[in-house]
Amino acid sequence: MCYWPPFTSQIKINKAISTRATPDEKWTTHTVERIFCNTENYEMGMQKLKLAELISDVESTDEKYSRHKRHKKFVVESSDSSDNEIPLPPRKPKLATLSQDIVSPTPESNSSTASILESSTSLIHQRSTSEFGMEVVRKLNTLIYKVESLESKIDKIGNKDGAQVVKLDEALYPLTNEEELQQFEQRLNDRIYYEKMIAAFKGLGGADLHSITVTILKRLMSNHLAVKFSFKGKKGKQPFHILNSCKLLIDTVRQHQPQATESEIAVLVAAWLRQAPLRLTREEGRKHCNTEVA
Repeated sequence: MCYWPPFTSQIKINKAISTRATPDEKWTTHTVERIFCNTENYEMGMQKLKLAELISDVESTDEKYSRHKRHKKFVVESSDSSDNEIPLPPRKPKLATLSQDIVSPTPESNSSTASILESSTSLIHQRSTSEFGMEVVRKLNTLIYKVESLESKIDKIGNKDGAQVVKLDEALYPLTNEEELQQFEQRLNDRIYYEKMIAAFKGLGGADLHSITVTILKRLMSNHLAVKFSFKGKKGKQPFHILNSCKLLIDTVRQHQPQATESEIAVLVAAWLRQAPLRLTREEGRKHCNTEVA
């Protein structure tokens, strides 16, 4: 008798033979009809097996292979008397019983397990509720702090803006003569007053650089005062660009148009001052007409 592995791959069969694999209950038993020869090692046995497929007498080729280098002997002896006495391979222990014992608890263990699960669930629920409540309180405190901070900032901004706003009507604008201009120039040396006036003129607004500049000039000085100035002081007129009022105008315009340059603003101011005589003539003409109508 002999055992044969259930492998379908010749590679696995050869590996089982070469490694002397131990048979198990899946291996099938077969009766040995005939033993053709004995070999000294597995490699020579495989060579004779291939030769047996071509001829029936393989003993005559022993001398041919005896000259080869001998490897470690691997002799498989077989006889008719021992074939029937081959012990059956040991059965592998079944794990089903062990798993069933683990999966199938006793009634006592069922009750204790249920009690443990119930208490664990209760603790988890209590802990989750407590942690959730603490998280809610923490977030509410954070929200309250942020709201109070925003209110404080808003109050500071309101107080700051309120302190800076100066109504131009109360300050007697536009300026009508050189005396008023000199007083205004002196007051602009005070940095706080200077910032207040920027905020006041900034509130006049304007759609673009030209309209913003012209609007500020109209509220800053009247045509009667403007005719005495040119931007650079040419043609016997006073220079406007050296006044604090000019710097105030440029800084205010840049509050609206940060990208505006001094040169761009200066061109608009110079053009407005050049046209002051024409505006004054038209203004006096309108007054004369109104006087005649009255």
